[in-house]
Amino acid sequence: TCLADYLRAILEKLIASNHDYGDKVNKEKWISISSKARRNQYAFLAGLGLFPCVLLISLYYLYRNIDTLETTLHHNVVVLSSKKELIDNAHHAQAAFSLQVQEWKDILLRGHDTQDMQTHWRNFLHHEAEVRKSLDAMHISALNAHEDRKAAGLKSILDSHLNIGTQYRDALARYDLEQNRSATFQIDRTVSGIDRSVAAQLAHISEEAEHEYKALAARITAAQAGDIQQVQGRVE
Repeated sequence: TCLADYLRAILEKLIASNHDYGDKVNKEKWISISSKARRNQYAFLAGLGLFPCVLLISLYYLYRNIDTLETTLHHNVVVLSSKKELIDNAHHAQAAFSLQVQEWKDILLRGHDTQDMQTHWRNFLHHEAEVRKSLDAMHISALNAHEDRKAAGLKSILDSHLNIGTQYRDALARYDLEQNRSATFQIDRTVSGIDRSVAAQLAHISEEAEHEYKALAARITAAQAGDIQQVQGRVE
């Protein structure tokens, strides 16, 4: 009996010891799991806190890119408009000079009549002024853009145009069309062909202006397409 009681007591101590050990293990396991869960929660909360900051920074840079793109687009529109204006002036100068030459021919053909002479001379002066107005505008534009070679070329055309105007006037002053119809042929021989050089120069600057516009438009279009793709890539 004593032995049985002794063994029972030892068994109860072992069972109690196992319970205590199990409780200790479970407690440590729970603490470990709880700590891990808290770390995950903290990380999640930190992510939530950082997300608005990252979003704001991304939106800020996106806005800057869009603003830069708009500025570039506006600049390109201004540049292309300026080049288009050069084309318009070049074409206008070319057309006005053709009309000026035609009025000169009409003066020689019909200048013996006082009224016709006044009409065609007035038209001649008008078209001459239109040529100079367009060339002056192109010349000033080239100077402002610091395009020295182009400005020098336009100045040369202006001087040539002024020179043939002087020759026309000198030839007309030398002969009296009203009194001598044969003077038409004499005047024509005096100034024959002096318009060809200016006409060729005007045709050249018109072609050059068109070429520059097309080349610039192609470069700008390609550059803008690349910029837009970059902005779209950042949005996506």
